[in-house]
Amino acid sequence: MDGSHCPVTPSTGAAIYIPNTGITKTWKLPCDTHITTAELFAIQQAVVHLISAHFTTVIYTDFRSSLHLLSRHPSTSITLVYSIQRLLLSLQSQGWEIVLQWVPSYSNI
Repeated sequence: MDGSHCPVTPSTGAAIYIPNTGITKTWKLPCDTHITTAELFAIQQAVVHLISAHFTTVIYTDFRSSLHLLSRHPSTSITLVYSIQRLLLSLQSQGWEIVLQWVPSYSNI
């Protein structure tokens, strides 16, 4: 999964790829969308698309800040963070094992 913002164009988007199923999805987001929001949106979509599958999952991201937000309880009300946390907790309570893994700039994947 990835979120991306290009200030030159300007444009913002998000994408996911699920190798086991070959699913590739992309979203064009409003051009003023912050990169953190784009990354969190991509993580949320990855989790939503995994609900129909039943296997151990690793979600790779090169945006470390999104993992920090998801691994703690943010002091501010960030809608996407709470939505993703609820989805992850729901899947984990059903026996899922989901790993969020930071990969610097998608090295070696």
